Amino acid sequence: MHSGGKTEYYVRDHSGREVGIFDKDDGWKSFNLFGNGLIGRADVIYDTTQVETEEGTFDFIQRFDERFYYIKDHLGSIRVTIDQTNQVTAARDYSAYGKIWRSLNSSTPGDRYKFTEKELDIETGYAYHGASYYDSFKAQWTSPDPLEDKYPGLWSYNYCFDNPLRIIDPSGMNGEDGLWSSFKKLLGINSENDENQNSEEVDQINAADEIVDTFKENLAESADKTARKTVKVI
Repeated sequence: MHSGGKTEYYVRDHSGREVGIFDKDDGWKSFNLFGNGLIGRADVIYDTTQVETEEGTFDFIQRFDERFYYIKDHLGSIRVTIDQTNQVTAARDYSAYGKIWRSLNSSTPGDRYKFTEKELDIETGYAYHGASYYDSFKAQWTSPDPLEDKYPGLWSYNYCFDNPLRIIDPSGMNGEDGLWSSFKKLLGINSENDENQNSEEVDQINAADEIVDTFKENLAESADKTARKTVKVI
């Protein structure tokens, strides 16, 4: 990736997550911090001091890591960034389809990740989802859905089944429930529903499914009771 006339390189782990950004001229620029998903980053700062010795003058380089932490919503979108002294350094609101509606504080250069925890390309304004780029201004993908044959009733550039308040698409290949995804991360459950899952992981997912269903039922029942009370008051 090119940034400010320089070429940056991404270092990824076995799952494809971006763990660090490297500049061949300036060295490491930042590291991502992971916990329940992406929780923050550490910006690398180098301080150079000239040291004079009998053999000559040398540059003594010290490295400092400045940490920032993210506060996210149910979709994983980064709403607030705070530094290691608990001071807000950036905050933003999004439209339903991810366009930045307003910024409450000036962002720092390291604020790359925004709507649904995806990196916003500063050159194109598109969000990188892996299989495709997303244009939040037009509320559509920049290329046809590679799995469009599975959904013949939807437009090829459709984003998240036209339900961006609930559905997310981490890979750019298939939408999933944002609330359910956040819930699985909180429980530490593997989000990949593949053959590598053991029986214990499957049991955890089934149990979590039951919890989510119960939560939905209770929420619907509570909403119904509130609606009845409102009718009576009116």
